[in-house]
Amino acid sequence: MNAVFKWLGVFVVLLVVLLIAAVFVLPKVIDPNDYKADLEQVVLDKTGLKMSIDGPVAWSVFPWVGFSVEKVQVSGTNGKSLAELNKAELSVRLLPLLQKQVEMDTVTLDGLVLTLVKDRNGKGNWEATPAEDSGKVKVTVDLDTDDQPAEEKSGGSGIQLNIAELDIKNLAVDYRDLQQGGHYILSDMYLNAGPIRLGEKFNLKSGLNMQAVEQKLALGLQLNGDVTLDLAAKNYELQKFTIKVTPLNTKDPEMVTLNTDMRIQDRNQMMRLDGTFELQQLNARKLMAQLNLPPLETGDPNALQKVSLKGTLHSEGNVASLEPVQLAIDDFQMDGSIQVSDIKRKALVFNLKGNELNLDNYLPGAAEEPAASTEGGAASQSENTSAPSAAAASSGSEDIALIPVDLIRSLNFDGQLRLSQLIAKKLAFSNPELVINAHNGVLQLRKLQAGFYEGAINTSGKVDARREPKLNLEARMNGVDLGALAKVMPQLEQVDGKANFDMNLATNGMTQRQLTKALNGNVGFNVADGVFKGTNFNRLVCEAVAKVRKKDLTRQDWPQESKFTSLGGTVQIQNGVARNRDLKAELSTLHLNGDGDVDLVQQQLDYRLGLVISGNEAPDLDPACRINEKYADISWPVRCKGSLQQAECGIDYDRVAKLAAELAGKEVERKLEEKIQEKLNEKLGEKGAKEIKDALKGFFGK
Repeated sequence: MNAVFKWLGVFVVLLVVLLIAAVFVLPKVIDPNDYKADLEQVVLDKTGLKMSIDGPVAWSVFPWVGFSVEKVQVSGTNGKSLAELNKAELSVRLLPLLQKQVEMDTVTLDGLVLTLVKDRNGKGNWEATPAEDSGKVKVTVDLDTDDQPAEEKSGGSGIQLNIAELDIKNLAVDYRDLQQGGHYILSDMYLNAGPIRLGEKFNLKSGLNMQAVEQKLALGLQLNGDVTLDLAAKNYELQKFTIKVTPLNTKDPEMVTLNTDMRIQDRNQMMRLDGTFELQQLNARKLMAQLNLPPLETGDPNALQKVSLKGTLHSEGNVASLEPVQLAIDDFQMDGSIQVSDIKRKALVFNLKGNELNLDNYLPGAAEEPAASTEGGAASQSENTSAPSAAAASSGSEDIALIPVDLIRSLNFDGQLRLSQLIAKKLAFSNPELVINAHNGVLQLRKLQAGFYEGAINTSGKVDARREPKLNLEARMNGVDLGALAKVMPQLEQVDGKANFDMNLATNGMTQRQLTKALNGNVGFNVADGVFKGTNFNRLVCEAVAKVRKKDLTRQDWPQESKFTSLGGTVQIQNGVARNRDLKAELSTLHLNGDGDVDLVQQQLDYRLGLVISGNEAPDLDPACRINEKYADISWPVRCKGSLQQAECGIDYDRVAKLAAELAGKEVERKLEEKIQEKLNEKLGEKGAKEIKDALKGFFGK
């Protein structure tokens, strides 16, 4: 037993001597210049790159294992500077390592500058051939040993980390690609954190400046917030964390600020993320200009000046959700939920509601003055709103692809959207409810139900983009005010009243001209208590009668409209040409029948109307066209012809000639009838003649 204590004492004495030597003797024995040479040789052996150390190299053994180096330069394969380092320091307390505790003093990395160049052959100046082994000592550490405890392999849960401060500053990277093109610079990079202890909250600050030289784009990025790292539980948290992006080299920069509180958990290699985020309000239009991005073409030049987004995020495995989420764009606000049911398949489900949305403000090509809401869901426009000219209709804009085929094929979603009002292509929908989905290249509008210009609309449709795009649309409208609708659809300016429509349309193609030319389907309509504007059918009939009677009209104050109690018919559309054969309308003193064609491709109209006088004499007519019974039941012809925007209606003189012959024939019949009546009166008396006349009418059906 005494021998044991004796040898134990000797061991303690030897250990003390070794520690003293490590602290006081070894740093003096080993020449730092030899250590510099070793470092330079290792870099050369491993990479083939040359390194020189102009500053001091220092190290310590006990109680801190430390290392510091200054003024390091590395040359690339092009003979120019690849990397420069001003200073690096690292020190770890020795004894706590024996207890799986990593205690570090301030870790410093200062003034690291990397200059990376890829030549025209695609080879980087950092890609060198390693030199031959010089025989220096090699150190290999195998962290995945068979006898390592399972809990240490799975994440080192037994290790405790304590870093007084992590201080990285003055870092820069200059990257050029001479083969593909591109010059990018990262400068003023810094990161400061500490004290860092696992499982405890610590503050982190970081930032850098980014510059894309050729794109003339420069940004500043800053991060600031509290971080918690719990390696044992595999939990990572960001608290009161702020990310800021600021355009550089511009006056009054528009800053992008994102605030977040986020928790990340690793559950059996399945990441779970929970937290909140808020994108503070920004002027997106101003930001894009400061980033030298192409300006957005929007109907309202002041759109996108106020944009913000916030929500609660949850993600686990292949599923993610934003619920609730709130989006604000200018005066439009929307909230609801967005779920990604399958991240790999990009399967999206959303249920959103919002207030008034004017899409024309954000879509290109819209009118400068957007439609404004009016009572009943109509859109009020200035009276001088004009339709596109025929020249514009036939311009090259018709060849622009309207169906985003690639986008539709990539969509995979099911969604519902409810708004207080929607304006699209100047059409206003009040309280619209939209149900829509897209899968495997087919976009389906399941339902669009809304108030529509004092009436209601119920629409469904489909775009099949799996091959050449095919479109189908079914729509039913009830009680629509044509006068209000005409303010945004000038094609309807000539008709007013309450209308009902029933449409079933189909087409295919990519451009406006293709879609119009391939349009097929049916439209049924009826209008009650309406007005034909710009045309007085009484005047037209009067002109026709006067022409037959070979007299001139004297009246000049004809109203520029024709009121009717009902109007209806059906339209068959075939390859872009709409044909109607059964138009009927009841006017105050006339019956109207119509038939004709509307060429939607050429935007041309050719329509014929037959006006039949009701009664023996129409009121308020010109003396030149006083009506008596000989003009009853005659269809007076009117023809409307021209472009859809400037169609003109007038007497159909081709048919008037036939009408005149018909009237002449009737006049002969009338005179013959008068002669017969006179003879009968002479022979049978008035009473007897009347009885025979009535009998003949019954026999001949007259």
